[in-house]
Amino acid sequence: NIDKKDNPLFTRKGFLLTGLLKFAGFNGSREYTKVDLTLNSYIPITNNTINAIRMQIGKLWGWSNNYGDYSFEKFYLGGSTSMRGWEVLKFSENDQNEPQGETMRFMTNIEIRQKIYKSFGLTIFSDGGLLTNSYPDNFIDALKWDIGFGLTIDTPFGPVRIDYAMQVDDFNKKLINFGIQNIF
Repeated sequence: NIDKKDNPLFTRKGFLLTGLLKFAGFNGSREYTKVDLTLNSYIPITNNTINAIRMQIGKLWGWSNNYGDYSFEKFYLGGSTSMRGWEVLKFSENDQNEPQGETMRFMTNIEIRQKIYKSFGLTIFSDGGLLTNSYPDNFIDALKWDIGFGLTIDTPFGPVRIDYAMQVDDFNKKLINFGIQNIF
């Protein structure tokens, strides 16, 4: 971790770089390698406005489709902490509408955070993501996006927020998410 944020709860400027490298197996029942990298950036635009961006990329090597159970090692998206236009973990689903993890993930969140009055704020956001088991031929076209806005109230525990998101490919798919603290 490299944390250069000015404040952990109410970040106005700086960045955070985190990385995970994991090796599993050693002749056990599962052998794989996992890399997961995240970069958060916070840039003040005005005294009351911040541009916040998060990018995540992750990859699993050596994961077998014979591992028939759900696993926290695979990548999932959806919900109030990742892709707000999809239900929790439902960005990718199997035929039974159950969460389906994949071995590659790319996600980005772009936010404009604006204080509107004292402890009240407004956030305009867009989330883009991709879950797959192989790199797509056209990466940009494979990304799925949502857009939306949120209202925040500052508390001693960080911002409490309510977000309204719509999937860009189908504006009829809308969700309201609740959360404590910013998603990144």
